[in-house]
Amino acid sequence: MIKVLLVEDDKDYTFIVKNELESFAGEYEVIIASDGKEGLKKWRETEPDIIITDIKMPHLNGLEMIKHIRQTNTDIPIIALTGFAKEQSIEECYNSGANIFIRKTFDINDLNGHIKGFYNSSNFWAYKTKKDFYEIGIYTLNTRSGILHNKITNKTTHVSKTENEILCMLVENINKCVKRTNIVQFMGKKYDFNPGSLYSYISNIRKILNDDPRIIITAVPNVGYILSINN
Repeated sequence: MIKVLLVEDDKDYTFIVKNELESFAGEYEVIIASDGKEGLKKWRETEPDIIITDIKMPHLNGLEMIKHIRQTNTDIPIIALTGFAKEQSIEECYNSGANIFIRKTFDINDLNGHIKGFYNSSNFWAYKTKKDFYEIGIYTLNTRSGILHNKITNKTTHVSKTENEILCMLVENINKCVKRTNIVQFMGKKYDFNPGSLYSYISNIRKILNDDPRIIITAVPNVGYILSINN
């Protein structure tokens, strides 16, 4: 599921976009903010995958919000919306740090296509998996060295580069289904990756994490994998 932050002061327009995106059979979770100030707050609290924002809003406009976000995060995809299509407005959107600019009269299928384009890109998954450390149950994973540390036994395990990348994708999207096609596409652009070997890598990751029975990697048939940690 793709987590979208929608920043828009028009309540009726917000209702339409949210409902239409969420009508794509559980593919989207849409978080709402009514202006740039609230948008910054929701961005920090919810860590969305993608931001869609109006430009002209009270309190803090969309351009200023984007500039604030880009001071600390240069990677998250941002789609700028506006009813004004003047050349100056378009230039201001891109200069602020927006990735793309679209008119508010868009077709929802076009917006879905833009979002999926970002979500399925290797740059997006590199952005989503670039933290140095992850806490996974009783383990700490050093993503740079590929060292998995068991905090209970104090033992360390070295995971391969491929297993490291796949595990990062799963952990960054904990409790969400990471599509098999996204894993294969991302890995294929970085390594000589055989799609048929994905099941073996997942099996190895399960074994590596076996000391913590709360950690479960569930296969969703013909879709992908979900990593969850039970309490």
